[in-house]
Amino acid sequence: QQPRIFTDARDQRGLAVTILRIRLNPWFLPSQSRMRLMLPATLLVCYSLSYHFISPLPRAAIAVTAIAATISAMRFGQRMHLGVWGLLLLALPVVASLQFYLGFPMRAVVAGLAAPMLQINGFAVTAVGASLNWNGDPILVDAPCSGVKMLWTGFYLTFALACYYKLDARRTALACVAAFAAIIIGNTFRAAALFYVESGAANLPLPDWTHEGVGVVVFAATAIAIAWVIRKLKQPEIMSGGKIKTSAEVFGMTIDRAEDDHKDHKEDHKRRKFSYRL
Repeated sequence: QQPRIFTDARDQRGLAVTILRIRLNPWFLPSQSRMRLMLPATLLVCYSLSYHFISPLPRAAIAVTAIAATISAMRFGQRMHLGVWGLLLLALPVVASLQFYLGFPMRAVVAGLAAPMLQINGFAVTAVGASLNWNGDPILVDAPCSGVKMLWTGFYLTFALACYYKLDARRTALACVAAFAAIIIGNTFRAAALFYVESGAANLPLPDWTHEGVGVVVFAATAIAIAWVIRKLKQPEIMSGGKIKTSAEVFGMTIDRAEDDHKDHKEDHKRRKFSYRL
């Protein structure tokens, strides 16, 4: 049996739906610049030559990179739009691979960061691998709490907002770095909060859904933080006379114009008053 990239029908729909949404979204406008299809053609050649030599997932990554380069050239007039490229890469079945390669390192990092936070609160907690050791009892940061799914969702949100706000490559890269940092911080707070739940240190009667509820609250806060950072990266720029002016400069110009209008109004009022006296 030949190896297949997609082993589930949902995986097949994921890539198709992503491409369809990229085509129909309102930010996807035709570009007026000339098409630059050399990169997509080169990638297609690489895909054809490597078909019998590399595994299906890297081969699919080359294919979707060619698709992203084609879309970027035809719709954006760019060699590669990082937002489109990221969305298409995430549409591939990469969660299992991310869990395999990044699962334990992320769990170890989260445990190492959560231990000092708990020590500040007076708990003699030490990080041992991917677990928190307290009073000789290990509290494991298990695979579902590694943050890989949060990482996938956070980057999907980042690339989607990068496309919506039409961020350039530099700002998209900064948004990815900020999103990764927010995800690690959020997962660290989740691990620290779940320590009180799983160890019984809270000493409170908690409902059965507390574990899931903590995860939902932390994920919502992380998503809001990512959206806020990307919103800040997309600062409004106003073109005036061929010179880019920042929002602070425009705000200063608005205040100066208001002061000038106030002075003109006062002078006009004085002239009218003098004419009335005459």
